[in-house]
This record gives sequence, structure tokens and C-alpha cells, in this order.
Amino acid sequence: MSEISHISENDLSPEQEPFRHKPFEIAPEWLTWQDGTVKKMAIQIQKDNTFKHFPILADALEDAGCDEPRLLSHLRQCSQHTKECWVLNSLIQGEIEPCIEEWAQFYEKHFAMEPDWSTVELPERTKEEEKEFTRPIVVAKGLTLEHIWQALKKQGEEHQFSCYHYQPDINLDQLVPTHERDACNANDPKHISYAIWIRPGQEADPIPDGLGLSVNDVEEQGLETMTLPEYLLNYLKFDDQNKDKPEARQHLDTEDYTLIAGSRDSDGFALRADWDSGPLGVYVYWSPSDTRVRRVRPRRVVSWPAQASEK
Repeated sequence: MSEISHISENDLSPEQEPFRHKPFEIAPEWLTWQDGTVKKMAIQIQKDNTFKHFPILADALEDAGCDEPRLLSHLRQCSQHTKECWVLNSLIQGEIEPCIEEWAQFYEKHFAMEPDWSTVELPERTKEEEKEFTRPIVVAKGLTLEHIWQALKKQGEEHQFSCYHYQPDINLDQLVPTHERDACNANDPKHISYAIWIRPGQEADPIPDGLGLSVNDVEEQGLETMTLPEYLLNYLKFDDQNKDKPEARQHLDTEDYTLIAGSRDSDGFALRADWDSGPLGVYVYWSPSDTRVRRVRPRRVVSWPAQASEK
């Protein structure tokens, strides 16, 4: 599978509505084939970090009867793997990792699309990061920033909140064209569907001395932080999970601001975002590079490149 399957509501016949992706599943017979060869291979690959054997694992999985392209293409096409590889863990556990199935359902619900799962790899985390960075965000190639914004606005209409950015007459893809990790250009082969890990908190990351950080601080400290597409996807996901809670607990950044240093607008400025309890609602606006405000903090991410693992 090399391209996203993207189906609009207008393309659906009545009997197809609502659009349903084919669920991910691990068939028990794949794992019992030839005395459990597939599972044994997966365990050994994970133990030894011998990810160069993934195509051999794919061949064995196919011989066992697997015809699921999302699993086979990931093993054969993804250029980087870690011990947290979702296909590897799924074969070992006997079921698809919940976070991957959750994101498959998320893309079905909000965009009627299926990402190219062949390139989606869960980045490797340190032991300390595993305790803090527990929420994955999957960004699909070809999903534009404006597309995400419109999905959030639609969600706002349903859940009674507004969405506003500082130049509402300009398409968000034109207003904010640059991102450190960018799956939003479907025509550029360098851009692929990918995953990151973030902290699951409602507010931005805590700062030890209590002070905020400027864009310059983030760059000088070499911090890897969220991009705007990642932030908005996280907002959609957070609202899905908290829509029945009181309004103050339904939204990100009700007390503080997220500094989005991983994206730049057309003038080279980074962004900041928060929840405005007044008429603005979800509010995205530019952020000066040298300004340090106590309540403005970034959200760090764990992404590629991970620490060395053999391919």
C-alpha cells in the first residue's frame, strides 16, 4: 500500500455508510503455523535487534496465510524499525497494538481515510521516556494542515466550541507552510506517514524553574517539540476522549499556552496555541522568537531518529 485510501462522504453509496476500514487483526493460525514459527521469529528479532530480518519474517507470515497488506508492507517497506515496532509487538502479543487500532479508527472517523501504515513506526524511547511519553500521535501523509483544521472546526460545531487563527482569511496551509516533521505534502516522496510520542497532559510540559521558554530557548537547548499538525491532531484526539467532561477539562491548555516551535508561518514565526474560554475557543497565533512568558511552554516529543538499532 503506497498511497492513502481517502474516501469522501460523497463517494459512498447508502449501503457503504458509514465508511469502515478493514479492522487490523492477527489470525491465530498465523501464529500456530509450523509450530509457531512466525511468533518465534518475531521474539528472536526483537531480542537480538536483527531488524534486517524483517523481510524474512514477512515471507514466513505470508506463507502462514497472512494476506493483510498493512502488516506485510510494513515489514518489507519501512526503512527504520525499533523494538517498539507495532507489527513486531502485535505478532508477539497475538493482537494488534491498541494504539494502532485506535488511530485507524480515529482516521476513519474524522477523515474517512487510511494512512500508509507501511512507514508508521513507533519511535524508540528510553526507560525514563517510557514513563512520561505514553501517548502516540500518528500523522498521515497527504493530510493537509487545513484539512485537520476543518475537522477540528467541525468537531467544534458538534461540541459547541469555536476555532480561530490569527489570519482567518488565509488558508492554514499557506499561512503555516513549514514543519520540522511534515507528512502534509503528498507529492513529496520525502514526506511519509509517521508517529511520535508525547506526554498525555492537558497542559504543556512543566518547566523546572517555573519560567516559560522562548522560541530561541527551545532552539538553543535543542529541544524537539510539537508541530502544528501534531498539536491539532492531539487536540482532536483529546476532545474525543474528554467530550463528556466539564468544559475546562475538555480542552488543551486551559491554564497555559503551548509554544509550537516545530512549525513556522510564512513570515518565519513559530506559533502558540491555547484554549480561550471566550468567543475564540481554540486559538492559534504567531509567537515572537525572543519573548519569554511564564505561561508559554513547549510540548516535547520523542521521534526519529531513534538510538541506533540494526536494520
